[in-house]
Amino acid sequence: MVRFPLIALFILPLVVAAADKPAVIDFGAVEDQSVVEETAEPNALPAPPNKPRPSKKTLKPLIDRTAKQYGVERALVHAVVAAESAYNAHAVSHAGAIGLMQVMPETAADYGVTDAKALFDPKVNVKTGTRHLKRLLGKYKNDYGRVIMAYNAGEGTVDRTNSNVTYAETLNYTAAVIRNYRRNGGKRPTEAA
Repeated sequence: MVRFPLIALFILPLVVAAADKPAVIDFGAVEDQSVVEETAEPNALPAPPNKPRPSKKTLKPLIDRTAKQYGVERALVHAVVAAESAYNAHAVSHAGAIGLMQVMPETAADYGVTDAKALFDPKVNVKTGTRHLKRLLGKYKNDYGRVIMAYNAGEGTVDRTNSNVTYAETLNYTAAVIRNYRRNGGKRPTEAA
């Protein structure tokens, strides 16, 4: 039988834990809280707010107003919301996209939204996602197929592949957005997508 000193029983779990992820150790009450730092999971997904989700009925007028404010076709914004979150303001993807329009925190930062939790607010989320769509519409000269692919796969992917994105997820997403777009009364040509 192998005997370990008593101290090894306390240190060994810390060494094993450090190999996987940072360990959080609570040494009890500390007078100076600046000495203790909480260690968050490095890739932890944001948690939705602990309150009821807004209904689709209350979200539709918000989406319509925001689309009009930024000059983006309302049918396109509704189609993206339907495909991204099915009108679930508390949605979080496995990649960390947040809210109705599944905005990535890095993308939101480009539009001045630096707190990821703010993206659970439908107004902030729809405004940010719609502004991003508006920018993509300008970049891709209103080519809805390219805009939709870029919204999902990223502009770099669309540009690098000369709009020949072959990711199954992006192809399925693009088809779903186009179906929702037409269902919502969208009239722009989308055949090229």
